[in-house]
Amino acid sequence: MTRKISSLLILSLLMFAFLAMTASASKYPVQERRVVDQRSVNSTVYAFPNEHNFTVGAATKDSESNQSLGGFAPTASPGLIIGDTWYDYQHNGSMGRMIESKDIGSDWGVHMGWMFLPGPALESRKYKYYGYDLGLETGYGPKSLQTDDDYGGYVGIAVTGDNRGVVGGHNIEPGDGKVDPQFYWDYSSFGLTFSANDQVPRAVVEIGGYSGEECIWPTFRWVEPATGDPILHVFAQTSEEEAADPQAIKYFRRVGTDIDPAAYWDAAATVVVDTVFDISQDIAATDDGRVALVWTANLPCSPGGPSSTADCDPPRIVQWDNDVWYMVSENYGVAGSWGAKTNITNYATDEANNPYRPYTDLNVLMDDDDGELHIVWAASGGWVGGFTSPDYGSNTIGPGRLFHWSENNPYLRVVHAFDWDQTTCHSGAWNITASKLTISKCRGKHYVLFSQFNDIPGGVEDDCADEGNPGYPYGSANGDLWVVVSADGGLTWDKARNITNSYTPGCDSVLGTGGPCDNDMWASMSRFGIAKGDITDPAQQFVYPSGGAGNGTHEGNYLDIQYINDKSAGGIVQSEGTWQNNDVMWVRMACEDEVPNPLLGYVPNKVAWPSWTKHGRIDTVEITMENLGNANLSFTSINVIENTQVGDRLWLHHDLPLDDLPSGLGNTRTGHIYINMELDTISYSPVVVDTIGFINDPGTIVLLEGAIEFVTNAPTSPDEFPISLIVADTVYPVTSDTISTTCLSLGVNNDFEMGEDGADYLGMGYPDDCDTTARSYMYSGSPVIGYKNGAHARMNWSAFDPGYSDSIGFVQIGNPVSQIEGNYETFDAKALALDSGLIVEMKLFAPQDAEDCNFIIERLTVYDNPDKDGAN
Repeated sequence: MTRKISSLLILSLLMFAFLAMTASASKYPVQERRVVDQRSVNSTVYAFPNEHNFTVGAATKDSESNQSLGGFAPTASPGLIIGDTWYDYQHNGSMGRMIESKDIGSDWGVHMGWMFLPGPALESRKYKYYGYDLGLETGYGPKSLQTDDDYGGYVGIAVTGDNRGVVGGHNIEPGDGKVDPQFYWDYSSFGLTFSANDQVPRAVVEIGGYSGEECIWPTFRWVEPATGDPILHVFAQTSEEEAADPQAIKYFRRVGTDIDPAAYWDAAATVVVDTVFDISQDIAATDDGRVALVWTANLPCSPGGPSSTADCDPPRIVQWDNDVWYMVSENYGVAGSWGAKTNITNYATDEANNPYRPYTDLNVLMDDDDGELHIVWAASGGWVGGFTSPDYGSNTIGPGRLFHWSENNPYLRVVHAFDWDQTTCHSGAWNITASKLTISKCRGKHYVLFSQFNDIPGGVEDDCADEGNPGYPYGSANGDLWVVVSADGGLTWDKARNITNSYTPGCDSVLGTGGPCDNDMWASMSRFGIAKGDITDPAQQFVYPSGGAGNGTHEGNYLDIQYINDKSAGGIVQSEGTWQNNDVMWVRMACEDEVPNPLLGYVPNKVAWPSWTKHGRIDTVEITMENLGNANLSFTSINVIENTQVGDRLWLHHDLPLDDLPSGLGNTRTGHIYINMELDTISYSPVVVDTIGFINDPGTIVLLEGAIEFVTNAPTSPDEFPISLIVADTVYPVTSDTISTTCLSLGVNNDFEMGEDGADYLGMGYPDDCDTTARSYMYSGSPVIGYKNGAHARMNWSAFDPGYSDSIGFVQIGNPVSQIEGNYETFDAKALALDSGLIVEMKLFAPQDAEDCNFIIERLTVYDNPDKDGAN
């Protein structure tokens, strides 16, 4: 019998089992080694929902009930209730398409699909479908597509040429217990029969992999060539044990009609596309043969190759440091028809000039007129402070941007900038501040829909579930649906507009004292608009980006949107929020014109901790100003604000010009901000004496706070570039070390994080008895310190490396190294709690005797720091 007896004797250790489990060697052969910037490895790693774990939940399933259908939600969130589900969390990353509209002359329809769970227990999950005939103004459904013995989910939808719904996702059938992509075709337009279904065969799923491999989270498109059989294109991901395992993404191709007994899965056309750590894959296709596969992935570790790096040691996993990749077939995806994989961002090869990183959300569209490929994605701004920063912290809660690229406009264009930090609550697992985006086309214009959590520039920072919400503050923010519009193929975009406006601060649940949340999330939008709508039809609920009854510019054209009105913020399968029966909403958005507006952006977006400079040094910050809008940006003034007053002498200056910034190409300008530079108080010109900085008093710590204010014609004016810079003798970066017994090793940092997020088996993994796999015992851990800070309780920990730029991290005050003391290898680190009122000392002891090899001892000492400088 195999026994796992390793233990860690720690006074206070937090194990984030709900975020990520043990990292292990993949049972899938890595198709292409990936290399990751080592400074980004210790970022939050989220777990994939375990599709074989049915233990989560509180009760047996309820019987299916449609009593709320056709009603209007008693919330601020607009739309018609078309169904419900206890499984709020519809997709991890990319949304694919969950709603489609069809216009075939005299037959107009909207087709919708979602993942349905009948009660607060993980059983009898299934695909659900609802259709609406816009000509007859009649709804059909909702219809469950599987029996209670199946376990289907993560749904997408397509439509046949004769207006029949095609619903797909992945499903576990009781016959083999394996998770595989499965698809259902309606027998007739809105017939609700769905008698034809097909699943990717086991033998095809296992191509390029191993026996028993599962395939999961498919996106798909159905195309009907002018001649020949219709084709179902599928882009899915293999299912590995852990979030730390590399996951292969594969392309499959089914040829034939839904009812043709000769239809087949084209094994020869199956392609193992790449190896990834996120769930981002999406697909677009046209009836004339174009197929595009798009995904996010780390750089390939192929020295000398294009878009690659020679730095291959070690090829650690990461979910945050990605590029956007695509490849295209011009011949329906047949074997040998695929072009080369193309990296359209190349962020990691030019990191100094590209501080944003694609995460797990993207969406693709091929235009209906010329097949032009459009890609939009969400990028974290975790690196926006500059790559010299010693700590990146948690990328989920900070700034970021949405980007667009297309074949006709092959530039990285900003769709929407959210270059600000959350202050109260956050978006939760597999999301950043703006997430779950969709791109569509209507009236020759492009529209991008997304969920955004809070709106700090607009004064909304507390649209959060109650503090009792599980996981608070992570995953407790309520989302609203926002839209942006481009009239020039994605070159420029207007200012984002909130189309749901469902502000519910302090919510908790349907029956709770705080009332239900209006977390508008997991939205999807039809690919193309449709010129059919009836504002007098009570089933057709409309939203207008311009507000009210709209401005009339939509000319009777609408895009259809489906979303979840989540009654308890957060994804339930990520331990966020509580079990609630949530409404599935359908709303029609008028395809209104864009609004001309200039928008000011800048990179970096601030100077803040952990940035610092030494005494007597000038800190020069290069700043790139951008016009992110669709109209000319003019400047009235650029002003210096010094909140830190040092006598009557000035320490902040800039050389930023007042010239106009156009929209479109050529919309950037670079200048400099000088911090800790002495200025002449009369002329405000720089006075540089031997390049010595203004603050030059070694032994002290000075915090310089201020801003550069931009007064412009942008609707957000005045905009401020915030500055918070520490002037000190020394600030310690995060450093890593390893201590070992004779049978296990533990990665340790000077900020108290241990386990190294499962990397390189530094989480106390070791072989014992017949267990030779040496799996990691600990993924990430740290001491946890709790204390009163005024009227509030504060907690500090460093598991998953929040860093000292985060409100929960420790501040390291030394660079210790491991050493041998007698019969132990030791590591002795010291850090401050974030208010610097407490000093914490952690000393680890790794026994060197073979008989004591399966444990490590931690001694934790906590004491007051009356001087609040860490020196005593």
